[in-house]
Amino acid sequence: MIINDSFLVDILIATATLLGLFYYFITSTYDHWEKRGIPYVKPTLVFGNLKDQFLLKKSLNYVLQDIYNSFPGQKFGGYFESRSPILMIRDPELIERILVKDFSYFIDRDFPSDVKRDPLSGNLAILKGDVWQNLRNKLTPTFTTGKLKGMIEQICNSGNELLNLIEKSTMSNEGVDAKKMGAVFGIDVIASCAFGLQFKHDSPEGIEFRKIVDKMFAPSITQTLRMCIMMFCYPLAKLLGIKNAPKQVNDYIIELVKSTMEFRKKNNIQRNDFLQLLITLKTQEEEGKEINWKKELNEEDAYLNHLDYVPSNGQLDSGVKVMTDECIAAQSFVFLTGGSEATANAIAFNLYELAVNPQVQAKLQQEVDSVLEKNGGKLTYQSLKEMTYLDLVVQEANRKYALGGFIRRVSNAPYQIPGTDIVLEEGTKVTIPLLAIHNDPANFPEPDKFIPERFEGNNYHTDGYKYLPFGDGPRVCIAMRFVILELKACLAMVMSKYSVTLDPRTEVPLRFLASAIILTPCGGIWVRFQQRERMQY
Repeated sequence: MIINDSFLVDILIATATLLGLFYYFITSTYDHWEKRGIPYVKPTLVFGNLKDQFLLKKSLNYVLQDIYNSFPGQKFGGYFESRSPILMIRDPELIERILVKDFSYFIDRDFPSDVKRDPLSGNLAILKGDVWQNLRNKLTPTFTTGKLKGMIEQICNSGNELLNLIEKSTMSNEGVDAKKMGAVFGIDVIASCAFGLQFKHDSPEGIEFRKIVDKMFAPSITQTLRMCIMMFCYPLAKLLGIKNAPKQVNDYIIELVKSTMEFRKKNNIQRNDFLQLLITLKTQEEEGKEINWKKELNEEDAYLNHLDYVPSNGQLDSGVKVMTDECIAAQSFVFLTGGSEATANAIAFNLYELAVNPQVQAKLQQEVDSVLEKNGGKLTYQSLKEMTYLDLVVQEANRKYALGGFIRRVSNAPYQIPGTDIVLEEGTKVTIPLLAIHNDPANFPEPDKFIPERFEGNNYHTDGYKYLPFGDGPRVCIAMRFVILELKACLAMVMSKYSVTLDPRTEVPLRFLASAIILTPCGGIWVRFQQRERMQY
């Protein structure tokens, strides 16, 4: 075949045309914020403002913090995820508007949910509109004070298993990976409280269960790219067959839930756990019983009652059947992933701060000893409630490390930003960067210091919408108090018997893996435990 000059010219013209079209497609949105008079960070071709994340140079939360710091004194500013324009919110009053007062304009998160293609995506965290509202209404009673009190014994049983592991480490004088240790506790709690499973951490069932969790969260380049494509380029994820959970995780969770439900039904077994509550909801649906949960609420449950901010459009139908086997599996999945990984990270960061702040540790141990002595050495829901300094420690760790990362919303109708003439179009994506807000000196002076006392009298409130580890409003984390309860129980049990110091393998100050979506310290957090003198309660 003879290739003449004309053919080569045609190839060059075609290539130049395709490149031109590609360039136009990528950059055609880059004047979005300029047209609307909104300050913005100039994007980079293809990557937008996430170049350091995509090239694995910096963790996503720190990329967002850099963008946040680009708008000093501003209430909001624009940036780009590839070619998609995103509005970042900095102002606490506007945050309150979006999450609570004007929630009717920002009901949905922009995370993809396709129940037919990806059954586990049908969970409360990412469902949208009326489907989310129906499910949220029915799931609310699963985390009332009464239900939490019924789970404390199972949480403490998992804590005892953890103490046995710590004791072995003291006998061999070995350092312990704090996150892996926290994962043992967190996964055991979830296995027991969510699935009704009781197994030793080193049993074949326990090992398989943890492998499934690691499959979802173990930091790796592949995992980070998978999550980035799901979050920022869903059409490509769909094309490539990428789902919220890998196929092995999807199949394992659905089979586990279905087999557990069938076993309980066949043997007429009922347990006081999350799965049983979901089974009960399904039965109530099938029998046409109305679910009236508000009569169960007390003062502590006020955060669950934010559905009053959801617009009543007459489409909320309590009779709609939502509790299918797949739906129950999806809720169990998000409870597993959210509860185990978040708890493991929280335990690790709390132990790190207690180790590097011995005065805080000593004060916490004094409180734990005092409360346990008053309660005959027994850890109960009430005794944990009395550990108020422990509450301050947990809140300060949640501030400093912002385990929720960031909050996402998408407008479902045109919205005029209060005090301006700027109108956000329907479909505008919004980000609230928690790590940046929690570590802004204007919100929390000396943010790098660990000062639990800064939260005195706060009791997990938003502190003027500058503190949002669990979000707020109708889409606040429904399991917030469960997470706090298990975290407090773990720390109280450990501090009652041990003191903690850093192992030499821990980097100080901490550095974080650029390849991880959530904050993951380079080399991990390694600690050593020293047995305290036995307290006589």
